[in-house]
Amino acid sequence: MACREDSCFLSRLPRKPSMKHLALLAAAPLVLALASPLAHANSGASASLSFNVIAGPGFTWLTTPVSVADSASTAAEITGFELSAGIFSPVYGPVSSATNVVPGVGVPVSSAPSAAGGVFGNAFSFGVPSAATLSASALVPESGRADATSFARSHFSLAAGASVTFQGALLLSVTGTNIALPANYSTGDFYSYASGLLAVGSDEALRELGGPASTGMVGSYSLNDIGTLSLTVTNTTGSLLTTFLDSGVTVYSASVVPEPGTYALLLAGLGAIVFTVRRKSATR
Repeated sequence: MACREDSCFLSRLPRKPSMKHLALLAAAPLVLALASPLAHANSGASASLSFNVIAGPGFTWLTTPVSVADSASTAAEITGFELSAGIFSPVYGPVSSATNVVPGVGVPVSSAPSAAGGVFGNAFSFGVPSAATLSASALVPESGRADATSFARSHFSLAAGASVTFQGALLLSVTGTNIALPANYSTGDFYSYASGLLAVGSDEALRELGGPASTGMVGSYSLNDIGTLSLTVTNTTGSLLTTFLDSGVTVYSASVVPEPGTYALLLAGLGAIVFTVRRKSATR
């Protein structure tokens, strides 16, 4: 069906894009980048596991071998970018790290905070004879990365025919805001991750959230997982079983703000296009 020149939208489009249209197209990404509220990147991750022991007669935390709680964290800011083969890769500043390994019974108390500028990582554990809490968090307000792990290996014995259940409440969260990075940026580092684990031997209960699969997620995001980890062990050997429980939480978070030089190059390119358009208009 034909349309009139004054009413058909498609007929109003130029047959061939002019330099003016090209300038507008070139400016659009820059305008969006500078005006976008996503110009401030940030990210964070947290994990908390609180578990208790449901057991009848025959379960005992051991003093030999000694149980160990291991808390660790690192934090580092991005101080610049390194250009190699046309790709901008982040350069990290000095790494702040902390480790605290504590022996004891069950899940001993352990804490390890770290900070580099505005980037923070923290991990801690706290245990009592029948329950324990492990927690890890990472916060990157703008550019940098942080990770934290709270892990415990708790030795116990279980009488023949006895059972024990380790049951935990797990809270995982990864949040943040990612800006759209130019194609010449290496983005492999920039994602958030959180996990929680209970394991005895080859039997385990594991939950994970985020991870490298979320690399390149643009805009504001908030992923949360609240669940229960439950692991039951029964001694069917006919004799006293001596083994251990591995429990832990792990987080990682990283975000980046593009190199200012990237926007400078875009501005220079835009300026050249505008100059060409004006010069062409003046010669007509």
